Amino acid sequence: MALSSPTHRRLFGQLALLAGYLAIGSLGLVPGGLRPDFTVVTWPGSGLALAAMLGFGRAVWPAVFAGAAGTLYIDSANVGWSFVTAAGLTMEAGLASLLVERFARGMQAFQRPDTILKVVVIVALAAAPLSASIAAVATVAAGAAAWSGIGLVWMSWWLASLSGAVLVTPLVLLWVANPLGRLRILPLVEAVVILTALTAVSLAVFAGRFPSDVQNYPLEFLCVPFLLWAAFRQGRRTVALAAAT
Repeated sequence: MALSSPTHRRLFGQLALLAGYLAIGSLGLVPGGLRPDFTVVTWPGSGLALAAMLGFGRAVWPAVFAGAAGTLYIDSANVGWSFVTAAGLTMEAGLASLLVERFARGMQAFQRPDTILKVVVIVALAAAPLSASIAAVATVAAGAAAWSGIGLVWMSWWLASLSGAVLVTPLVLLWVANPLGRLRILPLVEAVVILTALTAVSLAVFAGRFPSDVQNYPLEFLCVPFLLWAAFRQGRRTVALAAAT
């Protein structure tokens, strides 16, 4: 069978998605890994999985499941919890992609404000609650949290999946699924300046680089001017990249 056959291309695509999921999934564990109650700050894999299913169909679910299970197991060393939670994250992506295709123009969802809002609503009210519910029950069953704390576990996973989908899905679809067109030097330099400045400010704000006497102020708002700069001067791609930064 030729290496360029559809079967080999699909296999290569699955392996590439698996590698990508393992890489981006590890980013959600960077702030300190899984918490003692098996929760995370954010789960960027949700965004990659949704983008992949919108672009290549729900047949890529094995790579999504394997990537999620592998990432979770590496940090938790709990096979049962990792597999059940990964199944929930896979179902989340499948449900979200189905609803986005039905109600929000599929891969073109991030081209219009109304469909962007629909994606957020779909993930927040349908997809993320599904995976959060499965993860919360699995966490309690694994003994990492008590039944009295299941609500906090659910909320943590809901926020993690929602933030991952909202930040990463547009980043992937806008940069990968749509042609770049002709690059111009000045806008490119401006985009680099925006992203560099935003990265520096984000590190200062969220990594606690400010003096202790000013850390009690709402320093997060220092990022807003750079996001507005990207919104008014650049296109959707730069805004998506800035938001993910």
